[in-house]
Amino acid sequence: MRRGFAPAVRGAASVGVALKPVHIALLTLALGACDAFDASRLASLQPIRQAPVRDAGSDEPDDQEPALDAAAPSDIEEPEAPPDAVGAPERDAADVVEEPEVVCDDEDGGTPEDSDGDGVLDCADACPFDPAKISAGLCGCSHPDNDGDGVVSCRGLRGALAHRYRFEGTGETLSDDRGNAAGTIRNTALTGDGSLALAGGTSNQYADLPDGLISGFTSVTVEAWVTWTGTESWQRVFDFGDNNSGIEGESGAGQTYLMLSPRVDDKALGAAFANAGPESAVFVQGTEALPAGTVQHVAVVLDDSNDQLRLYLNGRLVGTSLVTGSLAEIRDTSNWLGRSQYKTDGHFSGALHELRIYGGALSDAQLMLSFSSGTDPDFLAD
Repeated sequence: MRRGFAPAVRGAASVGVALKPVHIALLTLALGACDAFDASRLASLQPIRQAPVRDAGSDEPDDQEPALDAAAPSDIEEPEAPPDAVGAPERDAADVVEEPEVVCDDEDGGTPEDSDGDGVLDCADACPFDPAKISAGLCGCSHPDNDGDGVVSCRGLRGALAHRYRFEGTGETLSDDRGNAAGTIRNTALTGDGSLALAGGTSNQYADLPDGLISGFTSVTVEAWVTWTGTESWQRVFDFGDNNSGIEGESGAGQTYLMLSPRVDDKALGAAFANAGPESAVFVQGTEALPAGTVQHVAVVLDDSNDQLRLYLNGRLVGTSLVTGSLAEIRDTSNWLGRSQYKTDGHFSGALHELRIYGGALSDAQLMLSFSSGTDPDFLAD
């Protein structure tokens, strides 16, 4: 039996086939081309390798698997690992920089704290001692921004404030930080320390405010922070109204007015409203004179809706009286700080630190809020 072309060529003479020289040449070329094709095809199929050609007389079985050459190179290439991102070069682990953790320390560099327990660290909390706020908002820390059930905000104070005198700067002009009612300092001057010092007695030192200051309101609240150094009764923190002198800027006997005195009748802190001379005066008093030598908060409210005259000391209601008159009945042409409509009364002795006038009757809670907020609260800064 024949096994391929090559043994047949080699044994052709023995079977008596006569080949011409030209035939032999063509057959030789064909066999050579087949051998070259087989060699190229076998090389491309590594590691599967063709079994070696055996002689026709070999006893070796046809189906024996040839041994694989472990050293033979493979034509199957492993795929390259993709880069981290399209067009990005491969990075070594040492090139990866970790982002530093943000550390939130107190100002002294200590352990971060949450002083008010609201879940926000102090360094990120604009109100670190107010658990209800992390930003100041409209009314500042420790004060709610909106009124609610049993909650009083700064909104009522801001909305009702008509005039504010802080006694800042120097000279004889008293600025109104809220309205358009600048006053004039008489027989003394502002010194730049944020208060108006008045000598009292017969010094005739006082502040003169514009006409029509309170008569246009239906209800009014006047509050002040003062330091009283006097002892005499009937001195005035303020006195807004007129008198019977008939001369602008002169005092005589009061006719119509709203006033506040550190002590009345040698007794206690008191306020009065009059609309038709001294006999019409309605008084409201506390239980003691204004404490002397320290800063005190005082306030007077004329509440037309409730027909009340109310008096406050350091945010607390200390007296209430019934009033049937109205602010429209006051002829407020002599509006003075530290001076009385009555010529026989002495002038205020001490210092005025701030005075505010509201075009409405503040409530007990609002006056306590104002007192506790002090003379320069953030919610009145604008």
